[in-house]
Amino acid sequence: MKLLTNLLYLLAFTLFFTTCKESNNSDIADLVLKNGNIYTVSENQERVEAIAIKEGKVLALGTSKEMEEYSDETTNIIDLNGQFTMPRKME
Repeated sequence: MKLLTNLLYLLAFTLFFTTCKESNNSDIADLVLKNGNIYTVSENQERVEAIAIKEGKVLALGTSKEMEEYSDETTNIIDLNGQFTMPRKME
């Protein structure tokens, strides 16, 4: 559980220092976090249910269903089961 928590903090940290780019159906994420309560640190979209990440950059934010277009058999998908995650500065 601690490993999952640390992984979520690391991913959230990545989110903190990246910006969401326009979605492109040809982009496949390395990682999708779904079914979560994700705080984005964005005034436009403060909280989302899911996030797609590729090469350390955010591909998309939205619902778990919306993130399906960014995943395939190579994508690591983590179900957060409603858990909260947010960016944290790690020193």
